[in-house]
Parts: sequence; C-alpha cells; structure tokens
Amino acid sequence: MFVGKGKKKTESRTGKASVLKAVVQPDPYAAPVRRCRITAQDSIPITAVHEQFNLIETYPGFFTRCYALRETNYQTETEDAQKSMFVKLRGILNGIGNNCEIAFTIHNRDINMEDFKDRVLLKERGDRLDWLRREWNKVVLDRIHEGKNGIEKCKYVTLGLHTSDVRKAAAAFSRLDRELDAGFRKLSSEARVISMAERLEILHDIYRPERRGEFLTRVREEDRNGVMRERAEFDFDNMRGMGLSVQDVIAPTSVQYFSRYMRIGRKYVRVMQITNLPNALTDEFFVRLSDVNFNMVVTVNIRPVPAKEANAMIHRNIVLAQTAKSDEMKNLISAGLPEEMVNPDTEERVEKAKALRSDMMNDDEKLFKATY
Repeated sequence: MFVGKGKKKTESRTGKASVLKAVVQPDPYAAPVRRCRITAQDSIPITAVHEQFNLIETYPGFFTRCYALRETNYQTETEDAQKSMFVKLRGILNGIGNNCEIAFTIHNRDINMEDFKDRVLLKERGDRLDWLRREWNKVVLDRIHEGKNGIEKCKYVTLGLHTSDVRKAAAAFSRLDRELDAGFRKLSSEARVISMAERLEILHDIYRPERRGEFLTRVREEDRNGVMRERAEFDFDNMRGMGLSVQDVIAPTSVQYFSRYMRIGRKYVRVMQITNLPNALTDEFFVRLSDVNFNMVVTVNIRPVPAKEANAMIHRNIVLAQTAKSDEMKNLISAGLPEEMVNPDTEERVEKAKALRSDMMNDDEKLFKATY
C-alpha cells in the first residue's frame, strides 16, 4: 500500500475504510507475532552475561551454568553395575528443584590438530631414537585421518534456574555445584564447572566452526619454577571498551533460514527433533546416535513436571486404565466369558499406573518432560 501526501479523504463506514479496518485489525485469538531477527547476533539466545557470577541469562529470569563431564566406563561395566549407575543418575535428576531445568549435551567436533599435535605427539630429542618417534607420530596421525578418529566427543551438563535476581541465582548455584559434582562422582565421573571464557569458546566454535580455536587469547608466561606455560583468557573489559557485546564476538558472519535447513556462515545445518518415542529406550540409543564422523550437537532438555500437575496426570492415567479394564470386563460378561480373560496389556497398564503413583508418593520420584 502506498500513502502519498495530499488532502485528507474521508470514506463512509460501509466503504473502503471499514473494509481496510476489518483487514488490519489484529485477531485476538491469533498467536503473537515475533520480532523479526535482522542480524546474526539476534539469533543467539543470550540476554546477558554475568561473568562475575559465571552465569549466562538466556532470557530474562532464567540463569544457566555449564559443566564438563568426565568419561565413565559404563559400557564395560557388568549389568548390575550399570543398573546401579542408572539408579544414581535418576537420583541426580530427582534432586533438582522444580524451578530448575537440566540439559545433557554431546558435542561431536573436529579435533583441533595443532592442539592435538602439541599434546599427544612425541617430541624429537635429537638422539638416535628420533626415527622411532617419527614412525609413532605417523601412525597416530594416519589413524586420526581415517574413519571416525578425527572427531572428538565432548559431554556437558547445563543447569538452568528460574529466579528473579542474579545474586539469588549465584547463591543457589553454589549449592547446585557441590550436589551435581558429588552425584556424578558416585558414577565414577565428575561435573567440572566451566569458566565463562571456556563456555563462550564452546559457543563460538559451534557458531563459527571454521574459526575454531581463535576465540581465546593465548598468553605465555613463566611460572614459579621458571617453566614457560600457556594460558588462555578472554578480556571482557577490552570487549566492552570497543563497544562490542558477547553476541558480536561469537556470532557467525550470517544466518539464513530455509524451509528444511539453515546456513550458518559457510556451513549448512539441519535441526531434527526426535518425536514419537517408544515406551522404553535402550541404554545404547544415544551411543549409536552420536557415534558419527561429522559435527553434531545432541541435546536432551529435561524439565521437571510440578507436583500438582504430575499428580493430576497420574490420577487421570489410573482412571483411564481402570475404565478401560471395566469396559473390557463388561464386554466379556455380555459375551458369556469369564472375567479372567481380560487382556494382559490392560492389566499391566493399570498396574504400571499404580506403581508410578506409589513411586511418586513413597520414593519422591518425579515426572519430567524431555525434548530430544
């Protein structure tokens, strides 16, 4: 529509003005229109970074902290040991509060070859054994370039807390840090708090994989023993002094959205959500899902269901299961058949619903909503 300057023109109520008014009037039942993202920085869901508390505010009132998980030997354990570890993991989930959310993340990314060579390859010493060191290094590098060995798998846990004040969030996280680490140590692992600089580097490498390893500044300094060591750091004051935000330094050059994929910088990306989950998943499901030779981020977002809502849900399931059993018994009686011929699946459904209610009431078990 073009509106030019000129004399004001009036229309009758039954004319074009009333029709236009009807068209442009917002529908009270329509979904709210989201603000259009006009920059790549707008696509990064960060409201604020509180580096003094090591917290990222994803959206107003939701504060998050990230932890690195150490690899466990779960797959090589006996079946009884695996069941014990599963029970302990369930205890960790049940221990988080209703105002807290948790996410498990597996990040498959290319190995940083320069860093890998510095950490793993043998250094030549100028003696007669250097030829053996070169042969060993060649074998290691050949294996890296073959198959899936060029991909490293990093595992993280992110906790999110709903609260109105960052200082309250920091106080709560001081307790959550200890509880989470203690819980994972029972699983022969650990949950190490990731520094803000390291966390932003992880995000930078996800958004800008072609510039991986360029986020932090490497500083070489001499320790107390006179040994030169390298330290990685990020200067927040310098960033703000240049008038930049965190989004500015980790954002890709561009973000384009298409119907079935995205283009982030020079990379093409597709996001998939796992739906229609079966009643049970094997413990190898995510191992197979993440055992790939390309870059991928797998996340399970878990949110506790409030007790009132969970109780109502369980009660509704019990009523539905018992109603289905009652209807089936009536049909059997009408057909002159004994009640004992009720479908075993119907019986099992009733028993499972009651058992779940018992677990919630007697063992403080929780229900969770999960997005994969």
